[in-house]
Amino acid sequence: MQNTLAKRPAWWQWPMILSLDAPLVAIAWQHLLAQVAHTPLRPHHILLLFAATWLVYAADRWTEGFDIAPAAVSTQRHRFYQQHPRAIAIAILLIATAALALAIKTLTPTEWRWSLALAALVAAYLILGPLLRKLASLHIPKEIVIAILFALGTACMPLALAHHTRHTLIAPIAWFAALCLVNLALISLWEREADIAHRVTSVAQIHPALNRAIRLAPWALLLAATATAILAHPTTNRAPLICTATSALLMGLLDLAEPTLGRQPARVLIDAALLTPLAILL
Repeated sequence: MQNTLAKRPAWWQWPMILSLDAPLVAIAWQHLLAQVAHTPLRPHHILLLFAATWLVYAADRWTEGFDIAPAAVSTQRHRFYQQHPRAIAIAILLIATAALALAIKTLTPTEWRWSLALAALVAAYLILGPLLRKLASLHIPKEIVIAILFALGTACMPLALAHHTRHTLIAPIAWFAALCLVNLALISLWEREADIAHRVTSVAQIHPALNRAIRLAPWALLLAATATAILAHPTTNRAPLICTATSALLMGLLDLAEPTLGRQPARVLIDAALLTPLAILL
């Protein structure tokens, strides 16, 4: 793959380069899930989720930077992390320390139990992730693991805070995980050549027969969420279904427009498509 990266990123790429897109999506859906379970969030719940999400993505990209040859770097985010490893390592250390101090000061025993359980799962992924990325013969798409962990991480505090309403979060979390999986699968199609250059496996490489199904996935999710919203019991909170359907529609349209838009603008916009809860919350 010929490296055609511009010397300087465009302004609209910086949220993704700095790994701010995933934390913003997590916060938007955390608020929505808390609303579904009728559990009020405190400011420290929001700050801790933002910090934890950023730390996971930053650590993952930081470690990836050591495995990619500089001449093979094909995305602005990987080049940024590869060019500034020391500064990013310091930022990771400082934010992790501040987040831990805030957690020690504010979290209840129940919140700690949920947080530590999730942290164990994420740590296992970060430790085993580099190995799994190299073992394409296992045919384990990392997108499935990431989608599940991201959805559970986003829902961690609403789950911990909810007592009698915890069951109401099962379906919304599943819808959000499905949405994340479609998001990641489409990205794997668009960035297939970049992943090959980086020697990183993705679902588009491991299971090329699924590529057509991946392009149909956002439309199938749109239909499923819309039908469920229409047929749901009158007392059901339809906000997660509406957000899922809207985000799926936006992702489907972006996939159609990606050849015209280009990979890099589409890559930024597909994460923005997951911010639909903001429209309801605002």
